[in-house]
Amino acid sequence: CCGRPEHEHLNIIPLGDDSFKRVLGVLYRRDTSKHILIERLWNKLLRIVEDSGRTKVLADPIKHIR
Repeated sequence: CCGRPEHEHLNIIPLGDDSFKRVLGVLYRRDTSKHILIERLWNKLLRIVEDSGRTKVLADPIKHIR
């Protein structure tokens, strides 16, 4: 809370990290009805990371699955 930048909590998420991609990948495979939701979530996450100035390159987990 209290004056912290909105996206600061993202630093705890291991973005671009294999475990993060694995989690999304498992969700993606397990529940096909949520593909669109997961893709939207990922794109939103990418945008937030870009906005926050994180320079770490994120590989799209969904492309790795297909």
